[in-house]
Amino acid sequence: MFLQWFFQSMVQILYYFVRQILAHLDVQIDFDRMAECFSAKNTDDPTQRITAHPWKYRSDARQLRDEAEKRYEYFSWSQQKFVPKGMLLKVGQDVHSRAKALALLGTWEANASGRSNSSTS
Repeated sequence: MFLQWFFQSMVQILYYFVRQILAHLDVQIDFDRMAECFSAKNTDDPTQRITAHPWKYRSDARQLRDEAEKRYEYFSWSQQKFVPKGMLLKVGQDVHSRAKALALLGTWEANASGRSNSSTS
């Protein structure tokens, strides 16, 4: 368990640093292969070593991000029936892209609940 946590922590740190590098350099790290590099003694059988498993929920997991975007688009489409057409036109593309970014980052609920709390005080 500790090994998996340690591996995931290292992935997060490396991903943060890779994001700081200029995009045109296109630096890539194969995090799935990197999981094989982390091993520890098995506590049940000291003669064996266990390795970390690839982490499918990491920050650069494009497939999950695409799935989240599809789920958001469906959610957005289903919620539009409750919003008057004039309001939809007034809101504009900027707000839509901001909401989409929040939903993809997984912070939509936190921002929405914080906004409702601040408006009541």
